[in-house]
Amino acid sequence: MNKKHIKNTTLLLVLLSTKSLLAGNINLAKWTLQDPTSGSSKVRSTELVDKYSNSWFRQKSSSIRITAPKNGKTSGSSGVRTELIGEYGNGDNARLNKDRGETWRPKDNDKNKLTFKFKPKKALDGRVYINQIHTKNAGKRPLVMALWDEKNEKITLEIRKSNSSSSKIVRHDIHGIKKNSTYEVRTGIDVKNGNYNLFYYVKKGSATIATYRAYFGEKIPGSNETLSTSWLDDKCYFKVGAYNKTKRSGSTPGGSYSRVELYSILTEHYKY
Repeated sequence: MNKKHIKNTTLLLVLLSTKSLLAGNINLAKWTLQDPTSGSSKVRSTELVDKYSNSWFRQKSSSIRITAPKNGKTSGSSGVRTELIGEYGNGDNARLNKDRGETWRPKDNDKNKLTFKFKPKKALDGRVYINQIHTKNAGKRPLVMALWDEKNEKITLEIRKSNSSSSKIVRHDIHGIKKNSTYEVRTGIDVKNGNYNLFYYVKKGSATIATYRAYFGEKIPGSNETLSTSWLDDKCYFKVGAYNKTKRSGSTPGGSYSRVELYSILTEHYKY
């Protein structure tokens, strides 16, 4: 079986400069960053692999500490975020050509997958978004956002059933996500049994603690709502980090905060 397989992975050591391997299993050559100091601008991938680090994005020997304070610069949201934004291809070169290079269309691949290992540390006012599948359509709306609830020890998937502004949001809870425990998340859009579907898996160690799938064109599990096939034509991208549910009250970075520790990250896009 032939696979056209594009991986962003530190396992391909021969293809990567040692400069990119800053934090264990995290290769930042295909990511940009929005943090409380950057606002509408993004920290470029070339800066990230050159050991970019500050109070909100701290690169360590085997992990990255990601912190989103209550206050800070932000764009397109009322809550402050420190988020990595996935690149597809060479983001910096693509951006020079006025194509941000971050996007992929679900129907162009048989699998679009994000895998990351993280430890939730603290959630501002109890709740923080840890990852998203976002789109670059006219409304720039997310398909799915994963909200960690510290008190109730769960992740709530907020799934938008279509890419229209009036779309309903369906919620699905994944329980047992505890503070200071390490989890692996696998999420994205792939083809299974001939149909495109949104998936979200959570593992703790070798044990799978949650498996969720929702097929495009069919009813979303646990709901009477249908997940629209219109998403399959949208340009999508992955986001990982800490994005506060709480609204900011100032633009100077600081105050109480949300925090996650990121240990590994891998994106895959391929056809079978």
